[in-house]
Amino acid sequence: MTTPLPSDEQPEYGVPSSDLTARAQEGFAAFLARFEDNDLLDEEATR
Repeated sequence: MTTPLPSDEQPEYGVPSSDLTARAQEGFAAFLARFEDNDLLDEEATR
């Protein structure tokens, strides 16, 4: 976890920082890829 910013550097609520947005996009891509991998394994198991 990153340390919180000092109060004078806190972004407004509802406005994510670019770093947080990039981390969220990477995590979401990995999350979707995991489901696609599971779908492939399920298809092989049902054959």
